[in-house]
Amino acid sequence: MRKKFVFFILTLALVLSLPLSLVAQEEPPPFPDIEPPHSQITYPQNGATLNTNPIVITGTATDNEWVQKVELEIASPSTPTQTFLCTPGSGGDYSNWSFTWVNPAPGTYVLTSIATDRLENQEEELESIMITVSSGIQPIPDTYPPYIVLIFPPVLEYMTDEPQLQIEGQTETGAQVFINDVPITVEEIGYFAHEVTLSPGENIFTIEARDQAGNSTSLNLKIVFSEEGFTPTPSPTQTPTQTTTPSPSPTPTPGTFPDLSGHWAEDLIMNLAQLGFVSGYPDGTFKPDNPVTRGEFSAILCRALGISPSEGSSSFPDLNGHWSEKFVIPLVEKGVIKGYPDGTFGPDLQIKRCEIAAIIARALTLPPIVGKPTFSDIDTTHWAFGFVETSVSRGLIKGYPDGTFRPENPATRAEACAIIARSLE
Repeated sequence: MRKKFVFFILTLALVLSLPLSLVAQEEPPPFPDIEPPHSQITYPQNGATLNTNPIVITGTATDNEWVQKVELEIASPSTPTQTFLCTPGSGGDYSNWSFTWVNPAPGTYVLTSIATDRLENQEEELESIMITVSSGIQPIPDTYPPYIVLIFPPVLEYMTDEPQLQIEGQTETGAQVFINDVPITVEEIGYFAHEVTLSPGENIFTIEARDQAGNSTSLNLKIVFSEEGFTPTPSPTQTPTQTTTPSPSPTPTPGTFPDLSGHWAEDLIMNLAQLGFVSGYPDGTFKPDNPVTRGEFSAILCRALGISPSEGSSSFPDLNGHWSEKFVIPLVEKGVIKGYPDGTFGPDLQIKRCEIAAIIARALTLPPIVGKPTFSDIDTTHWAFGFVETSVSRGLIKGYPDGTFRPENPATRAEACAIIARSLE
């Protein structure tokens, strides 16, 4: 009788504990990132009196994900509050940022930094400092051009079947905006919008921002209008550089890659490999520092974006029958990737760093940013400048410690995987 009673108690305990065990194994659903970023001004100190011109204001910013931008608000009893976009540190990293204040008027000011992360969470607990700009400082010429952020259309080459379209963007406070030399109303915060009527075919709009010192920045926007709809055709702007030997198409290799151990992009590459978006070579290696071709990059991007391969035929003569043809076609149709002026695509050409920045920006419909350059070796004269700036500001690609971007350098397999992996986060 005693044994039956003990067995009953043990059985009851097991039954009662079973639901708790099952519940404990369930994982809670992931929560969206709602944690706001934080920033602070490190120079000048609160209460400082300054007599230099320009005043370089510096600070730091942190976030559990990635700081997308830091703005500096300058308030004074005698002038309207102004908000300026700060410049990130090396590689577009806002963990250290700066703002160059040229020709500040004498007076007392309250400076407040405001950080925003990539999910648009904005800093809540703002920290401000008060400074005094002394009289008698000598004015210097303002040589910094104003920036332009194109909000809509989201890309510099846009196609539509609507006869009217509203161009939207933002520039720095106080700047004037002209579209095809016609002045456009700019709101106090720098936002501007202008509705245009399109003619069939290509419509070119030159958007120019001019500051009070006469500095200007401009970009050209091409809008193609077709009442009957269309299938986009290649509209290239780049000049290809032929590789000496085309790189082979990788074949799937299970498991890990021995040549990735300790590599800076190891985790990013393995994330893509585990999802089946990228693979290694038959010898079991990944070769992360090898150049990547335009065909290889198209294949990885197409898989990562969930775009179905095409069974159609390409209009590029050098792409017909190529292993990457089925991946390139849908990307070309969506305007994500383009061919070259001679009518070729160059699937076996090494893809450049500036090209992967432009392609990923188009794929994510990120608006190009045109203004003061982040890097010393790429400015507004480069065709990919706006795409590089926006990709860097989103943390998708980085520059080098010496302050360069090296836009014409071939992108490595690691760099290509990194920019795609970051775009999926």
